[in-house]
Amino acid sequence: MNSYIRYTLNALFGLVLLIPLVVSDAFFFPYITGKNFYFRILTEIIFGVWLIGMLYEKSLRPTRSSLLCAFTALVATMAVSTALAENPYKSFWSNFERMEGYVSILHLFAYFVALSSTLRTIKSWLIFWKWSLGISVVASFYGVSQYLGATDISMSASRLDGTFGNATYLAIYLLIHIFVAIWLAVRNCLTEGWREDMLTRYAPFVYGIVVLLELFVLYHTGTRGAILGLLGGAGLAALYTLIFAKNHPIFRKVSAGALGAVLVIVVGFIAVKDTHFVRDSQVLSRFASISLDDTTTKSRFLLWGMAFEGFKERPIFGWGQENFNYVFNKYYDPALWASEQWFDRTHNVIFDWLIAGGALGLLAYLALFVSALFALRKSGLPLPEQAVLLGLLAAYFIHNLFVFDNIVSWVLFASLLSMLAALSGITPLMGSRVEFSASTRNRIVVPLIAVATITSMWFFNAKPMGVASGLIGARTGSSGPQAVVQSFEKLLVKRSLGRPEVREQLFQVALSSLSSNTDPNVRTRLIGLADREFARQIEETPDDARYHFFYAILLAAAGDVERAGTYFARAAELSPRKQSMLLELSSNLIVRGKRVEGLEIAEKAYRFDTAYDGGLIGYASALIANGRSSEAEQLIAERFGTPLHFDNSLLRAYVLVREHSKVLAIWQKRATDIPNDPAVRLSLSAAYLEVGDRPRALATLADTLALYARVVGYDPLSGTGTPEAKQRYDAFKGQIDYYVNEIRAGRNPTN
Repeated sequence: MNSYIRYTLNALFGLVLLIPLVVSDAFFFPYITGKNFYFRILTEIIFGVWLIGMLYEKSLRPTRSSLLCAFTALVATMAVSTALAENPYKSFWSNFERMEGYVSILHLFAYFVALSSTLRTIKSWLIFWKWSLGISVVASFYGVSQYLGATDISMSASRLDGTFGNATYLAIYLLIHIFVAIWLAVRNCLTEGWREDMLTRYAPFVYGIVVLLELFVLYHTGTRGAILGLLGGAGLAALYTLIFAKNHPIFRKVSAGALGAVLVIVVGFIAVKDTHFVRDSQVLSRFASISLDDTTTKSRFLLWGMAFEGFKERPIFGWGQENFNYVFNKYYDPALWASEQWFDRTHNVIFDWLIAGGALGLLAYLALFVSALFALRKSGLPLPEQAVLLGLLAAYFIHNLFVFDNIVSWVLFASLLSMLAALSGITPLMGSRVEFSASTRNRIVVPLIAVATITSMWFFNAKPMGVASGLIGARTGSSGPQAVVQSFEKLLVKRSLGRPEVREQLFQVALSSLSSNTDPNVRTRLIGLADREFARQIEETPDDARYHFFYAILLAAAGDVERAGTYFARAAELSPRKQSMLLELSSNLIVRGKRVEGLEIAEKAYRFDTAYDGGLIGYASALIANGRSSEAEQLIAERFGTPLHFDNSLLRAYVLVREHSKVLAIWQKRATDIPNDPAVRLSLSAAYLEVGDRPRALATLADTLALYARVVGYDPLSGTGTPEAKQRYDAFKGQIDYYVNEIRAGRNPTN
């Protein structure tokens, strides 16, 4: 039975390494959720089988190691951080977009313990990493197929992302395996030499080809952090070999050449970074753009500054995993207006852990690296091999200084730690004192482990998987409009991972129903359901500005501006320096007749950073609403070169104070700037109507119909065009005819 358990564990570990190839379109966030559910289910099975195996075979019991102590400390520290988190629920479960949280740390720890206790010999680890490298080759060829245009890239027009859906996730996966391939090649040369066995003799060349293949794909991910990690890790590995591997002259020479190559690449690139060759390259231009003035660099420094402020508020155990959004909102820097508005990561491993676990969490995480270095020295591996694995650790860490982990990189990191723990650990952690009689073991302990394993699979995976798959159907309305509401209601009954995301998707569907031809009954039910669920969400997370903001937008769109104002105000209170929230609050106050107060809020948002166009437009709109159009037009003209700048906020403000001539002037300019847009012409006709120029309104409608015919490719005189074009033209003509008849009858169809 013992051999069967080992074979089973080895097979399961091999299946874990297939994670990169898992993509499940049946789940919400298919590149994330599928991989994580796959890993969690396998890990729960592995841990159960391993626990049973320990009962029959003492050699499967874990050994003492500094890495085991460090990982245990991380698990314990983050347990406290999760309990004390701003949002403990999210800190434990995370969400579908990230699928991390404390639940992932528990699974990674279980994986680490089982793997380090099962694979104890270097031979078994070589098989493990060769299998992983083979899978990485498959993933690389998929990246090559994207480069050749045979398969689609998910997120970018040019940055390869493979089966990860994210270029940075693919990059760190390949970065790790490049060092694994180099390590295997070095080991082959050290242990096998140049034997006549063809497979052994040419293995280093095969590994070299793999390195070149994965370097090619890594380069075309355009991931700057991974490339910097590659250079830094390679440089450190070469330097380590030069200093310590004195008994390996050949490797020292190779390392000297590698170190020189790294220096030449860095210095050479700096010398040519302003040339047309570099600027015209989509990949190289990303590296050439690295500077303190680069938008991405600026946003990173701003995020790190905000994170540091959050750390100072809660320095010991932090805010809990997945809770950076609270820090982001509270300490938002207005200079971040040009970047994404809802960051949930600091994009730096140091600050991420300071936020997630405070100083103790960061120290526990860093202890993994320190312990890995000690374990590497005790592993018994030759110095050249140690150098490569040291370079791998450095490359991984450097990469994470600019981005963040995902489940695949975490699994590979945990696998590396497991190997170092296994090769350096000697003293058994659990001795012969823990024993059960055969009867107790077979009749009680083993069944209990089996039941616990099945229960964990249900608790951690079954319900969340149902929500993740059900959300796809609810979002798309694949079962019809009436079933959409029922789908969301069923999903929201389940208390499971992803419920806040279900509510956010409900918000999107309900909001879109207000501007579409949705059945009125369905629309009413959607709005009512979204109203109730967002009220519940705010009860659960009262200090999350995001949900107050979304709820206010929904209420305002549904016409309940008074209630919307309450939630806009609360959102602005929770994120007092975020311009988008202040500007929405300002607009709401103006609509409610509190124009002076709205102007004060808009001016505050504008003064935070006057370079922000949105802030200027919001302030100018508030000025117009308060009868100060000349001041507004001066600001607009200074920024955009004309007082007739097109923006819906400005148009609404002019309509509010009945300056319809200004509205007409803006639409006239818009029609001149965009002459082939029927929607613009239709709005221009409405503007003529508002100033009482009915003849021009009618003439513009006629021009609009003729323009639309040209756009859809249908000639009404000859009747030439596709059936679809004719159908679209007839529908649009019916709308135009209605407007024309209403205007000729002396009525205003826009009222």
